[in-house]
Amino acid sequence: MSQLDPLKSTIGGFAVHQACTRPDDVFCIFLALGGAVKEITYDELLSGALRYARTYDELQVPSGGVIIIILKHSLDLYFAFLGAILSQRIPSILAFPSIKQDPALYWRDHQQLFCRIGASVLVTYAENLPIISRKVGTLDLAVVTPEQVLSAEPRQPDQGCIDQIAFLQHSSGTTGLKKGVALSHGAVLRQVAAYNEVIRLGDGDRIVSWLPLYHDMGLIACFISPLVLGVPIVVMDPFEWSVDPLMLLDAMERYRGTHAWLPNFAFMHLARAASATDRRYRLEHVRAFINCSEPCKPESFDEFLRAFGEAGITADKLQVCYAMAETVFGVSQTALSEPARSVVADRGSLADGRFVPCPPSKSGRRLLSAGAPIPGVEVRVVSDDGRVLGEDEVGEVAVRGPFLFSGYFRQPEETAKKLRDGWYYTGDLGFSHSSECYVLGRKDDVLILNGRNYYAHDIEFFAAQVAGVKAGRVAAIDLFNRAQGSQEIVVLAETLLSDPSCCDPIIGAVRRHLMSALGTSVRVVLVPSGWIVKTTSGKMSRKENARKYLESTLPGMYEVL
Repeated sequence: MSQLDPLKSTIGGFAVHQACTRPDDVFCIFLALGGAVKEITYDELLSGALRYARTYDELQVPSGGVIIIILKHSLDLYFAFLGAILSQRIPSILAFPSIKQDPALYWRDHQQLFCRIGASVLVTYAENLPIISRKVGTLDLAVVTPEQVLSAEPRQPDQGCIDQIAFLQHSSGTTGLKKGVALSHGAVLRQVAAYNEVIRLGDGDRIVSWLPLYHDMGLIACFISPLVLGVPIVVMDPFEWSVDPLMLLDAMERYRGTHAWLPNFAFMHLARAASATDRRYRLEHVRAFINCSEPCKPESFDEFLRAFGEAGITADKLQVCYAMAETVFGVSQTALSEPARSVVADRGSLADGRFVPCPPSKSGRRLLSAGAPIPGVEVRVVSDDGRVLGEDEVGEVAVRGPFLFSGYFRQPEETAKKLRDGWYYTGDLGFSHSSECYVLGRKDDVLILNGRNYYAHDIEFFAAQVAGVKAGRVAAIDLFNRAQGSQEIVVLAETLLSDPSCCDPIIGAVRRHLMSALGTSVRVVLVPSGWIVKTTSGKMSRKENARKYLESTLPGMYEVL
């Protein structure tokens, strides 16, 4: 798709086009809980969406009204979302509450969000109605359940126009209330076209995904892009995948999947799962596993290759994408025909704000490239005082291009902070090297110790490699120790061990591993399973973990930096 057909210039237009020209072709192979499989054609997708559109009509939701969707893994996620678009309403998918989240905190934050964006309708299950009536009952918010929609007659689609807001993607930040990224039809379709110039999805390709649709990687790469391009998808439940990660590879093998987008932790999760089984795979047909949404670690690729090299996975099939909701999705992408590039950085220089290649005689930090900017995107790196920095200098990444978001929905002040003179200031730190992007982490995630910068996600990643530490359940926080009169990095790590006498060896191992990997000393605190706090979208909430830790320590021992 090198050019967009003006007759199909909205997301809804493409959905209608697919249903009219190839009604019986499979849009989605839906893997339901318990192993049930259901194939959905483009015609069935459109019919399901238009039943939701009719239901929104009956509720008299105004054109441009916001429809919030909070559903588990189900076909209704796709129908409810696309039905809003096809009736010129604005959908937004939010994370379904999980057992790992505090229900009071979840509904408090969402009540504030519903109020701020002026939501008209909430699509969710009947089981949620009692708590909704208690927590958000004061809002003028109609509730729709999937059961209500079953008997609705499909209505005629309204395709809208290219400059209208198509949907809100609520950015999954680690601090504060999530911001609604407003994306127009035109921005989304220009992104799909530009990104596909690099990855070249086409006939014979099939995307396999466990990714939740409230995240831009799941929504854009594994729903909207395939819908527009006519590439079938195979989808599974995110919670079921987390328990049995190899079901992704089972599906890729069974359905001849060619592409999967994964956050960095998923590569490690899959590799660990493979070590505990004798299951063998044939994956020579796979074109790319694309590492995205988190700073990508070469160590994760190493583990993945060790686990699945015999299955036909080679280095050139492991790729990296730098993406964000504010640019719809991809900013940069490595070339699919060759292994992702990497460099080894001198640790001290990197902590001081500059990439310098590490001499062979020293141990440095390996960094993965996120590739070159995709067509139409400009990337620059700027200092705190706004100076444009040169190659190899570390600063904030700023981007501009033809598919920037329209702003944060009903938040002009937040929009003005991040969108300046046509550039979006990402809040990510990184540098450019040989015309490719290297992303180090969020500015908010920088921990300062003895005047040097360390990245919380690096500390968490390496701490989680130690046996006895629960993967994905580590938080690194930066505190001032009043008694010592100095800054201190505290690593909070969940463990499944119940015997305190077994904890000291784990603590010592974490400290040694971090000293070896990053050259820094930390305080390690082991906490029980379930202690760590994450956001509603599953990201580490370091602010909440710091607050929780401060409440559990001696009064006055620490203060937040």
